[in-house]
Amino acid sequence: MAELLFATIAHALHLPAARPFLVKVPSTAVAGSRLHAGGTQTVYGCQDARSKSFAVMLNETSNNKALLRKWDKLGEVAALDEWLINGDRNFGNLIYSNGAFTLIDHAEAFANQHANLWGLEDLIATDFVANKLAQFATEELSKSKVNAMWANTQKWLHDNAAALDVKDCIDRSQIEYVRSPHTHQELVRFIEGRLTFTGSLLCQKLLGQASLSLQTSPAAT
Repeated sequence: MAELLFATIAHALHLPAARPFLVKVPSTAVAGSRLHAGGTQTVYGCQDARSKSFAVMLNETSNNKALLRKWDKLGEVAALDEWLINGDRNFGNLIYSNGAFTLIDHAEAFANQHANLWGLEDLIATDFVANKLAQFATEELSKSKVNAMWANTQKWLHDNAAALDVKDCIDRSQIEYVRSPHTHQELVRFIEGRLTFTGSLLCQKLLGQASLSLQTSPAAT
């Protein structure tokens, strides 16, 4: 669910997640897997980015960090990770090719095992999950650039993220788990509720200070 819904929301917001697919895999294709006892199983798959991970590129030369420092989507993706509680946006989960970054591996989104322990409602306003892109920004960018990134990201949260049709994204993801009305409504409440705190939580991680929560009006600050 985390992989598929994160990618669906990213695409709806025009952010560069690898194109998601639902793939039917026969047991013969994954011989020895403990997760596939037999028959055919529906799994998450994504388009092959056909390039090295950014982590591999950094191992080759640390000068490649400049590519991420200049990325115009850095703030927006950090905001999406904060919003959907994806603490695993490490450099291995970024692919760089032909002048563009692609997001892969969103399995830890929605706080994953934490959501199972406490439930989504309990996670709406939490800030305990790391935001590795926000950490990168604070360590690698000047204060003025972090401030500018924050201003642009705050505008994006109000103008783009707040306008997202969350219910439509959940419906289009075709996740069997959320077909029951109660589970569907719980997920909608979580995603919409979490957004109202995303700006404040991200501001704390970028600037070390609190910001007003996102309000329902696009003009709010």
